[in-house]
Amino acid sequence: MTVRDEALSLRELLKFEFLFSGRTQFEKELADEVRLIGPVEDTSKAAAAVDVRGLLESADLLLAHLVLRPFLDAYHIVADRLAALGDESLDENAFLNECLELGKQWELQRRIASAESRSMELFKTALRLARHRELVDGSDSEQLAKRRQEFADEIATATRRVNAIAELARAQ
Repeated sequence: MTVRDEALSLRELLKFEFLFSGRTQFEKELADEVRLIGPVEDTSKAAAAVDVRGLLESADLLLAHLVLRPFLDAYHIVADRLAALGDESLDENAFLNECLELGKQWELQRRIASAESRSMELFKTALRLARHRELVDGSDSEQLAKRRQEFADEIATATRRVNAIAELARAQ
């Protein structure tokens, strides 16, 4: 996956949280930002993980984990609960309360970075994204469990990547 693909994936995940510029402008801004960190010819070309890590290690300041982790942790909780439902329908109020309870548990287990990830507003926005992706009231119930699990996996991957940036920031 390219730097551009990763950024576009995050943009798609967080589109209900942030106001992003149009795709073409976003890609131009991304390329400009990446060039501020170090020499990168083309953000649309695949880069080795070692190259990306080296680029991040050379950055003066890493903030992605501070900005994105509360959102991704909240989304992770919602996606986990959706995946646990399989192909079952959900009662929104009961579901959101279950997310709050799981958030408390994950905070105590240090699976999420902070209490700010246990926000009903963040859970509602994550559920809005899931609804947009037809993961809440999906008409294709045969594939619903699979698509919900794919959604949970996608967010878990984004969370792991942001956590890796947090580790790099701690090491600086």
